[in-house]
Amino acid sequence: DNIIGMEGSTIEQRVHEFLISRGETLAVAESCTGGSIASKFTAMAGASTYFLAGVVSYANSAKCNILGVDNEFIQRDGAVSESVARAMAEGARKVSGADYAIATTGIAGPTGGSEQKPVGTVWMAVATPEKTIAVVRNCGTDRSQIISRASAYAIELLYNELKKRKVKTSAKVKLLLDKDGIANNSAEQIQEMIENEFAFDNFKSQYEKGVMINEPTRADGLHRV
Repeated sequence: DNIIGMEGSTIEQRVHEFLISRGETLAVAESCTGGSIASKFTAMAGASTYFLAGVVSYANSAKCNILGVDNEFIQRDGAVSESVARAMAEGARKVSGADYAIATTGIAGPTGGSEQKPVGTVWMAVATPEKTIAVVRNCGTDRSQIISRASAYAIELLYNELKKRKVKTSAKVKLLLDKDGIANNSAEQIQEMIENEFAFDNFKSQYEKGVMINEPTRADGLHRV
């Protein structure tokens, strides 16, 4: 499946909004995608709020020297492997001090593939404060297509993790609710609004105007073809 967009916004825009609203940070470690993921985030105004670092560790030596990947993983499993993708993500998170890190390592072609790992094979990983998850995807056969798809899939992996994580009601929301008591919404409803990407400023504006907010605005999810 190819990721097209999400109700008029790209998946990286959704991640961008999530991270800014939560005050959390991101780092990226890329091999086969060559900086494509980092560029998607830094192209958006406000990225400096959360984007800490991007490492293009194309050579195995860079993976080991900069990100701290154990060379034994590379010798045993190959650079394009789950163990290396995980170690890259964890290394990027550790080196940068970010809350989250994305990593990609794969075969963009047109050469370098094998029967076990054909061109288009990409391992990607996301390191969070609690865990690291990794998946492998076949991203096609054309080099530019592989880079584009791998970047989108890796960002999707982070987006899905962000959606799962519970966040505490922000101090701004608590202050507003405490001002006159919980007039229109319970704390649980506000929490649900935040988790469904209901903008706080919009909520605050409607609250102060006395507009009742009964149902949170929800994202419909990914459009696929």
